Amino acid sequence: MSVLGQTLVWAGTAVIVPAAAGLLTTSGARRLHFVGAVTTVGVPLVVAGLMVDAAAVSDALKLAVIGLLLVATGPATVTAVARAMGRPDG
Repeated sequence: MSVLGQTLVWAGTAVIVPAAAGLLTTSGARRLHFVGAVTTVGVPLVVAGLMVDAAAVSDALKLAVIGLLLVATGPATVTAVARAMGRPDG
């Protein structure tokens, strides 16, 4: 792996690991803040690092699609879960 690729992957890991620890140590709606950080910051960094060192353009495009889907749906998922938690029947 190149230095840039490794740096991006490690930066993403530096976001994901503390977020996972926070997710395990909190309860209730505060947990959603940690999930949001992973989907909006951690995953794009890891995906970008993997894209830098992709063997073929098709591999990089697949990674880009995965990253875009996670970034696009992550905040909406967090919002939907928060709204469901706020309902009396949820």
